Amino acid sequence: CIAIDALGKLVAGGSTDGTLAVVQYPSLRQAFPYVEAAGEVNDVDFNASGKWLAVVTDSELKVVSTKDGSLVQNIDGPHTASGQPAVFRFAKFGAGNKSKLKSGTELKNVLYTVLNTKSRKLAYIAMWDTKKWSRIATRPVCQSAITTFALSPSGKLLAVATASLQIAICDAHTLKVLMRIPAAHSFAITALAFDRDDKHLISGSADETCQVLKLPETWPNAFDNVADLVMANLQAVIITIVLLIAILVALLVRG
Repeated sequence: CIAIDALGKLVAGGSTDGTLAVVQYPSLRQAFPYVEAAGEVNDVDFNASGKWLAVVTDSELKVVSTKDGSLVQNIDGPHTASGQPAVFRFAKFGAGNKSKLKSGTELKNVLYTVLNTKSRKLAYIAMWDTKKWSRIATRPVCQSAITTFALSPSGKLLAVATASLQIAICDAHTLKVLMRIPAAHSFAITALAFDRDDKHLISGSADETCQVLKLPETWPNAFDNVADLVMANLQAVIITIVLLIAILVALLVRG
């Protein structure tokens, strides 16, 4: 896995043997000595200022300083809010100027982590406050393991792809799922990315296809969801009444 800082001056790469390397660009000189992680590196990501770098393995989330590689924070023993054992899969620092959570925490001071349960039957996204290093929220988003994760440039949207070939788009403030695209590809989804304006989501797959999804200008709110549920139930009731009337008429005709 590879990441480039916002200024394009540093490139970080994590290897399968647990080694993290950070080099300066374009000189490619080593920025600081190699950092050893606790197993294969699953993901790396720079924060907005480029001063911190998150390094993720199955069992550990490590945040280091890009100045000298010194440890800023270490979180191990990944688990869900209920205490269920899990593994770290991805980590992304929040983005966006002046955008805040309801708690007042700025999105640029949030770290998102993807947690897959060891059974691979559920996947969660957790939010961390990087000022206090406390967990803000953990929310289930999928019923199968997450294989790919992306954050939009504005910091307002998150996207995940799952082992069941589903794509889900979430609100970065609340972790609420805004849209699901089932069977998005015919084989494993290996890449996700938003365009610069948050208007499109691009997905790539091992089935050798790439798709571009146009995102809606407005997302459904809680009222819209309730209205959809009421309408769906109303249609079911109408269909049931029509069927009962048809059966009653048939019985009357026979009688």
